[in-house]
Amino acid sequence: MEVITHMATLSVCLIMKNEEDVCERVLRSVQPFADEIIVADTGSSDATVEIAEANGAQVFPYQWTDNFAAARNFAFSKASGDYILWLDADDVVPELSAQKISAAKAKEFDHADVLLLPYHLSFYPDGSPSFSIVRERILRRCPLAEWQGAVHEVIRPFGRLGRLDAPIEHRKLHPAEPGRNLRIYEKLIEKGAILSEREQFYYARELSDNRRFEEAEPIFYRLLSIMPASSPDRGQLCRNLAACRDAAKDPDGALRYLLFALENGCPSSVTCCELGRRYLNKGLYAAAAEWYLRAMTDGSKVAETFDRLDCHNFIPCIQLCLCFDKLGKYAEAEQWNRRAALYRPQDEAVLHNAAYFAKKCG
Repeated sequence: MEVITHMATLSVCLIMKNEEDVCERVLRSVQPFADEIIVADTGSSDATVEIAEANGAQVFPYQWTDNFAAARNFAFSKASGDYILWLDADDVVPELSAQKISAAKAKEFDHADVLLLPYHLSFYPDGSPSFSIVRERILRRCPLAEWQGAVHEVIRPFGRLGRLDAPIEHRKLHPAEPGRNLRIYEKLIEKGAILSEREQFYYARELSDNRRFEEAEPIFYRLLSIMPASSPDRGQLCRNLAACRDAAKDPDGALRYLLFALENGCPSSVTCCELGRRYLNKGLYAAAAEWYLRAMTDGSKVAETFDRLDCHNFIPCIQLCLCFDKLGKYAEAEQWNRRAALYRPQDEAVLHNAAYFAKKCG
């Protein structure tokens, strides 16, 4: 890779269509660090183009082809910066993250080729993130920075990798077009496309999201059979399979899939919490408590691609409160509620429990 010997420049690239309600929000959030803003507009009929141009973006029309990778690659082709940061129209770069990106840019991103940033996808009412992943977010502009995949598109990491704790927030105002992603996959299959393993996984997830579990289950099972035993994402596949068994009204089969995740090492916090939930629903409170405790200890050492942040702290605490209350250990239950309050002090369950223990133990 060519080493940058001047102050690094940063292009921000987006694709948009009819995003007038969020366009200005995202563009203003990147202005502190963006040297240029590129928007590939895929056919807006509202004021998106005018709003984007008024906020400093260069807008290029692009004929939509049911291929997100192609649209993003088109936007990348219009960029001139040393690095490119990509966003969705309904993303936001928080002020603190913008400051961190600006500071990293001043240091030429430590000459990394790909920077991985947290991506917060859902939030609690108080604004704190409940679900987060890590994405390849800032990339050196070069031929290797190429999107792949018609939907759930990705850039394969290349060269020198770096990490930056500057979360991007996905703040949707409206739901996505129902069935869009599944329709794109099915059109590809009809045309004879061979889906990669990654694409098969997301295709199966789309089938599940559309409640077509019978079609999704064999895909998940095949992927699990070929996934390396050391992969931290085996737990995710086991949970997907458990959901398929639940839909088939086979709770025992669902439990077997979750327990299978334990055969190759420590389960993640998410899997521990799911096991805890199932034992809790069976009235097996001591067993449930063991899994919630593991979620906060061993499980927190496992990093999954799809990570529910509250499974590391709040959920185990609030559920341990319930478990110990059911076991008649009220002092321990109250202590776990206090610990849950450290993470979400205004949560309805925390406040209800506090009032309950004030009467019971007061």
